[in-house]
Amino acid sequence: MLDYAHLAEKKAHNSVSGGGYEIYNTDQWEKGKMVADICGHFSTAVKNNEIQVWYQPQVNYKTGKIVGAEALCRWKHEKLGWISPGIFIPMLEQAGLIYDLDCLIWDKVCQDLHRWNEKGIQHSISINLSRYDIEKNNNIADYFNNLVRKYDIAPSQLRIEITESAYVEDTELLLKTTTDLQKYGFIVEMDDFGSGYSSLNMLKEVPVDGIKLDYIFLKDEKNKEKSKIIINYIIKMLLQLKFNFIAEGVETKEQAQFLLNIDCERMQGYYFYKPMPVTDFELLDFDDINNKTANRA
Repeated sequence: MLDYAHLAEKKAHNSVSGGGYEIYNTDQWEKGKMVADICGHFSTAVKNNEIQVWYQPQVNYKTGKIVGAEALCRWKHEKLGWISPGIFIPMLEQAGLIYDLDCLIWDKVCQDLHRWNEKGIQHSISINLSRYDIEKNNNIADYFNNLVRKYDIAPSQLRIEITESAYVEDTELLLKTTTDLQKYGFIVEMDDFGSGYSSLNMLKEVPVDGIKLDYIFLKDEKNKEKSKIIINYIIKMLLQLKFNFIAEGVETKEQAQFLLNIDCERMQGYYFYKPMPVTDFELLDFDDINNKTANRA
């Protein structure tokens, strides 16, 4: 009881208003405990290899072949078990640890690419770069250049995804970062295009190599026909502008066929493959996506 009262007192003391009162909230206590369990355990998790890189294949629906994959993070906590990225990533962002996590993921991806290259297998992997990473390291392009040289892989084997919202929040820094990365030979893609920050002017100003379409339009059942019209014309525009593009979040055959009918061939989503450990990814038949129906949602 005294501990609870102390927590309420501390919150009241730190409140913006500087007065009034606070009541101890069990949910807040549990959330705070989880933050401590996750962020406080992060360095140990790295040492114990609790954090893994999983891959979600990207396909060309027209040819039936796997054309790449996105690297995603999974964490099996020694006490909490599997933790959703939707939980631990925001917590690590708030704790200022997201750059350390991303560096770990990038390094593991480059290790895998090097190992595959040694076997004569060439893969192209998408990795995520956030504004937190760029703010933490203003020379992030040099960092990536040193990383690919360390593992003797081609810069073009890394497709670096930067969220559309990041370009809106700090345009100048992001434009410089994009240009610097491209000078080293990296492929830069704008992620989550259409998620709510879209600006047609951005397509003119931002020198990215490709666009990753957020499939939120076709998940809106209330305005399904309007959504189809919008995404149809977005794809027509991207073709006219000669952008490479891929649609993510494809969950049904109907969605995949609709995209193919409007000339969007490259796709990613649960209809084809869920994220999987590297051992499962290496067993896939890259020339025939129809042979792996067991992975379909």
